[in-house]
Amino acid sequence: MVGLSVGQVRSYVRQGFIVPERGPRGALSFICEEMVLLRAAKGLLASKIPARRVRTAPGKLRINFPTGRPLRALRIFADGDEVLVGDDRSKFRAGDGRLLLDFETQNLAEQAAPIALAAVRAEREIRLAKASQPTAETWYERG
Repeated sequence: MVGLSVGQVRSYVRQGFIVPERGPRGALSFICEEMVLLRAAKGLLASKIPARRVRTAPGKLRINFPTGRPLRALRIFADGDEVLVGDDRSKFRAGDGRLLLDFETQNLAEQAAPIALAAVRAEREIRLAKASQPTAETWYERG
């Protein structure tokens, strides 16, 4: 179901990576958070993160986990050789819980463009209404 072999899943259980409950006949029963961790482990291993770091990530994640957010709402992924955890709002390192700031400017430009266009249109309307040339002060304020 998650793309790992039975042996890998059993190994993660033995190492404490996940702690499933036992059913009435001794069968392992996984909750949603454990399935998320198993899927994340597969993705991290596919991203060439060493197996040792993959095994220690959940323990560190539980220690540094931001309160109030369910694990299933987070995305666990690799960025280079780091294990990162994120959602729509933020990203942080699984190992130490440090928040990573997003300095991408693409979204900023997309958000600022309509505001800038509206300001230019408003300025044009005011200028046409006054029918005068803008002063140095007007150009300064526009800048």
